Amino acid sequence: MSDWISYEALLTEGYRRCAKLTWRYGTTYFWAAALLPKPQRKHVHAIKIVAAVDTVVYTIVMKRPSEPRPRITDLLRKPGSQHPTPCAPAG
Repeated sequence: MSDWISYEALLTEGYRRCAKLTWRYGTTYFWAAALLPKPQRKHVHAIKIVAAVDTVVYTIVMKRPSEPRPRITDLLRKPGSQHPTPCAPAG
């Protein structure tokens, strides 16, 4: 199996899980997305889940609401790295 096929399968599964989570926890978003053409729906589901994860991470990481909200890339950055993702090589 090529890397591209495995990437496509992983992406398809991710979109499927986002749709399922949106149906279960974000019913309004799910039914609003149902009004869109089918190829566009998956993007609404994915954005809804990213926003939900951002809210959960912010709630867990930030104990004091008076502090400024960090950017998601700051939360993902490895300590001492200039790269914004945890899997990027150390800078």
